[in-house]
Amino acid sequence: MAIGHRPDLLILDEPVASLDPIARRQFLRALVEFNADLNRTILFSTHITSDLERVAADVAVLHSGKIRYHGDLDSLKEGCQRLHLTGKCLPEDLAAHQIINYRQDGSHATAFVQDWNEKRLAKLKQSMAIDVVAASLPLDELFMELTHD
Repeated sequence: MAIGHRPDLLILDEPVASLDPIARRQFLRALVEFNADLNRTILFSTHITSDLERVAADVAVLHSGKIRYHGDLDSLKEGCQRLHLTGKCLPEDLAAHQIINYRQDGSHATAFVQDWNEKRLAKLKQSMAIDVVAASLPLDELFMELTHD
Protein backbone atom coordinates (compact mmCIF):
# COMPACT_ATOMS: atom_id res chain seq x y z
CA MET A 1 0.00 0.00 0.00
CA ALA A 2 2.90 2.36 0.73
CA ILE A 3 4.11 2.25 -2.88
CA GLY A 4 0.62 2.34 -4.40
CA HIS A 5 0.54 6.12 -4.76
CA ARG A 6 4.08 6.20 -6.20
CA PRO A 7 5.81 8.48 -3.68
CA ASP A 8 9.06 10.26 -4.58
CA LEU A 9 10.43 9.33 -1.14
CA LEU A 10 9.54 6.13 0.66
CA ILE A 11 10.66 5.67 4.27
CA LEU A 12 10.45 2.14 5.65
CA ASP A 13 11.41 1.10 9.18
CA GLU A 14 12.14 -2.64 9.48
CA PRO A 15 9.52 -3.48 6.83
CA VAL A 16 10.44 -7.15 6.49
CA ALA A 17 11.42 -8.01 10.07
CA SER A 18 8.33 -10.12 10.78
CA LEU A 19 7.93 -11.69 7.33
CA ASP A 20 8.82 -15.26 6.44
CA PRO A 21 11.76 -15.69 3.99
CA ILE A 22 9.55 -16.06 0.90
CA ALA A 23 7.47 -12.97 1.68
CA ARG A 24 10.67 -11.03 2.49
CA ARG A 25 12.16 -11.81 -0.91
CA GLN A 26 8.92 -10.94 -2.69
CA PHE A 27 8.68 -7.61 -0.86
CA LEU A 28 12.33 -6.75 -1.54
CA ARG A 29 11.91 -7.66 -5.22
CA ALA A 30 8.87 -5.35 -5.37
CA LEU A 31 10.95 -2.52 -3.85
CA VAL A 32 13.74 -3.00 -6.38
CA GLU A 33 11.25 -3.02 -9.25
CA PHE A 34 9.47 0.05 -7.85
CA ASN A 35 12.74 1.95 -7.61
CA ALA A 36 14.04 0.84 -11.01
CA ASP A 37 10.88 1.72 -12.90
CA LEU A 38 10.31 5.09 -11.25
CA ASN A 39 13.79 6.09 -10.08
CA ARG A 40 12.54 6.95 -6.59
CA THR A 41 14.38 7.23 -3.28
CA ILE A 42 13.81 4.56 -0.67
CA LEU A 43 15.12 4.98 2.88
CA PHE A 44 15.19 1.48 4.32
CA SER A 45 16.03 0.97 7.99
CA THR A 46 16.91 -2.59 8.94
CA HIS A 47 19.18 -4.76 11.04
CA ILE A 48 18.93 -7.61 8.54
CA THR A 49 22.17 -7.03 6.65
CA SER A 50 21.50 -9.76 4.08
CA ASP A 51 18.48 -7.76 2.92
CA LEU A 52 20.64 -4.64 2.52
CA GLU A 53 23.08 -6.55 0.37
CA ARG A 54 20.23 -7.56 -1.93
CA VAL A 55 18.70 -4.12 -2.45
CA ALA A 56 20.95 -1.26 -1.33
CA ALA A 57 23.25 0.84 -3.48
CA ASP A 58 24.16 3.29 -0.71
CA VAL A 59 24.18 2.69 3.03
CA ALA A 60 24.53 4.69 6.21
CA VAL A 61 25.67 3.12 9.46
CA LEU A 62 24.37 4.93 12.54
CA HIS A 63 25.65 4.45 16.07
CA SER A 64 24.70 6.50 19.12
CA GLY A 65 23.11 9.14 16.91
CA LYS A 66 26.19 9.60 14.72
CA ILE A 67 26.83 8.48 11.16
CA ARG A 68 29.84 6.14 11.18
CA TYR A 69 29.73 5.52 7.44
CA HIS A 70 27.71 6.88 4.54
CA GLY A 71 28.35 5.93 0.97
CA ASP A 72 28.39 3.23 -1.64
CA LEU A 73 27.84 -0.29 -0.29
CA ASP A 74 30.45 -1.83 -2.61
CA SER A 75 33.04 0.77 -1.55
CA LEU A 76 32.36 -0.01 2.09
CA LYS A 77 32.83 -3.73 1.52
CA GLU A 78 36.00 -3.24 -0.56
CA GLY A 79 37.60 -0.59 1.66
CA CYS A 80 37.04 -2.16 5.07
CA GLN A 81 39.33 -5.04 5.89
CA ARG A 82 40.31 -7.20 8.82
CA LEU A 83 44.08 -7.44 9.07
CA HIS A 84 45.85 -10.42 10.60
CA LEU A 85 49.27 -9.23 11.77
CA THR A 86 52.19 -11.39 12.84
CA GLY A 87 55.32 -9.91 14.39
CA LYS A 88 56.13 -7.25 16.95
CA CYS A 89 53.25 -4.75 16.82
CA LEU A 90 52.89 -1.75 19.07
CA PRO A 91 49.52 0.04 19.28
CA GLU A 92 51.12 3.47 18.74
CA ASP A 93 52.80 2.23 15.53
CA LEU A 94 49.48 0.92 14.23
CA ALA A 95 47.68 4.18 15.08
CA ALA A 96 49.96 5.96 12.62
CA HIS A 97 48.48 3.72 9.91
CA GLN A 98 44.87 4.65 10.80
CA ILE A 99 44.17 1.20 12.18
CA ILE A 100 41.20 0.95 14.52
CA ASN A 101 39.71 -1.77 16.72
CA TYR A 102 43.07 -3.37 17.34
CA ARG A 103 43.39 -6.57 19.44
CA GLN A 104 46.70 -8.25 20.24
CA ASP A 105 47.57 -11.69 21.62
CA GLY A 106 51.32 -12.13 21.91
CA SER A 107 52.95 -11.82 18.50
CA HIS A 108 49.59 -12.04 16.70
CA ALA A 109 47.13 -9.19 16.28
CA THR A 110 43.88 -8.50 14.52
CA ALA A 111 42.90 -5.02 13.35
CA PHE A 112 40.03 -3.40 11.48
CA VAL A 113 40.72 -0.68 8.91
CA GLN A 114 38.62 1.61 6.72
CA ASP A 115 39.55 3.08 3.34
CA TRP A 116 42.07 0.28 2.84
CA ASN A 117 43.97 -0.40 -0.35
CA GLU A 118 47.03 -2.28 -1.60
CA LYS A 119 49.26 0.81 -1.32
CA ARG A 120 48.47 1.17 2.39
CA LEU A 121 49.07 -2.55 2.88
CA ALA A 122 52.54 -2.35 1.27
CA LYS A 123 53.43 0.72 3.34
CA LEU A 124 52.38 -1.02 6.57
CA LYS A 125 54.40 -4.14 5.76
CA GLN A 126 57.48 -2.11 4.86
CA SER A 127 57.44 0.33 7.77
CA MET A 128 56.78 -2.25 10.49
CA ALA A 129 58.51 -5.34 9.08
CA ILE A 130 55.59 -7.58 9.97
CA ASP A 131 53.52 -10.14 8.10
CA VAL A 132 50.06 -8.77 7.19
CA VAL A 133 47.17 -10.65 5.63
CA ALA A 134 44.06 -8.64 4.69
CA ALA A 135 40.61 -10.23 4.58
CA SER A 136 37.23 -8.90 3.49
CA LEU A 137 34.36 -8.97 5.96
CA PRO A 138 30.69 -9.79 5.53
CA LEU A 139 28.35 -6.83 6.01
CA ASP A 140 27.14 -7.92 9.46
CA GLU A 141 30.72 -7.99 10.75
CA LEU A 142 31.45 -4.62 9.13
CA PHE A 143 28.45 -3.22 10.97
CA MET A 144 29.74 -4.60 14.29
CA GLU A 145 33.22 -3.17 13.71
CA LEU A 146 31.89 0.24 12.70
CA THR A 147 29.67 0.45 15.77
CA HIS A 148 32.26 -0.89 18.22
CA ASP A 149 33.27 1.61 20.91
